[in-house]
Amino acid sequence: MAVGPVFAGLMPAEPIMTHIEPLVEVQQIGPITLEDMIREKARANNLDEEKIIFIARCESQIEPEAIGDGHLFCARTQERVRSRGIWQINSCAHPEIADEQAFNPVLSTNWAIEIFKKGDESKEWKRCTNNYIKQYLATNN
Repeated sequence: MAVGPVFAGLMPAEPIMTHIEPLVEVQQIGPITLEDMIREKARANNLDEEKIIFIARCESQIEPEAIGDGHLFCARTQERVRSRGIWQINSCAHPEIADEQAFNPVLSTNWAIEIFKKGDESKEWKRCTNNYIKQYLATNN
């Protein structure tokens, strides 16, 4: 079977209909929304909360049960890829992250904050980071 170009260890597969439903009610962890929790973690780590929220919305609309990228195969394992949770943690790129962590808003946000602290968000969430930069430049020039 001929395969298209490989990008970051991923190969195209037959399309699978996947989508993310818009939030219809406020997601909550205790007394705060998921967005509030993400903002608090960003502020606590002196990170750009608007950029982090933009990326979370871009990836999943801040939906902790979101699943995407099922139309791709992992070049390493030949299995379908699953990008999971708020941060769309890719099962091929991050096999060390179990579903329980990927779908848990607090644990996955802690994981994401570490990536932001290292300045690696453009590697992890390239499309969304580039969209944020384009929007930022458009509104600040």
